[in-house]
Amino acid sequence: MLSFVIVVLFLFVSSSFGEANIGFKGVGAKVGYISPEGGLGGTIAFGALADLGYIMQALGLEAHFTYWSKSYDVLGADASVNSISLDAVVKYYFAPEDKSLRPFAGGGLGFSRAGWKAGGFDGSDTNLNIVLNAGARNNFSEKIAGIAEFRYVISGDWDYWGIFASFLYVLGQ
Repeated sequence: MLSFVIVVLFLFVSSSFGEANIGFKGVGAKVGYISPEGGLGGTIAFGALADLGYIMQALGLEAHFTYWSKSYDVLGADASVNSISLDAVVKYYFAPEDKSLRPFAGGGLGFSRAGWKAGGFDGSDTNLNIVLNAGARNNFSEKIAGIAEFRYVISGDWDYWGIFASFLYVLGQ
């Protein structure tokens, strides 16, 4: 819900800029390797993303859905944690839109729902996410783009860093 409010706020604020080009511009899938805090070790994360256009010329807006899960051993008992998150991210592109390779840095906000089980106990928690990211987008063709990014997410008890690869199908401009 918070990500939806953030996206609506960005859409409202962006309407005051003459260069805004907000809309559903692309959809894609992502996979990554993440390392949650707490010494759990790394795990695979996957998800989806939506390119929502530009707030202004160099500021792109994206929505991200991410899921990860990790099982581990705590004092001889099986334990697990999982997280589902939805984030709105703004990326500052260092190269113009007509370039094929476009490095970026950015950040955003969202929320996550984390669940855990350990030794007969289980629980869940909803947290605010603060996302920091950097990487590059490469336009392979008019319709296909690849994105490589490093992401650090601050999210309650399960902060993590991750390296993600995404493929984006660009919709009609």
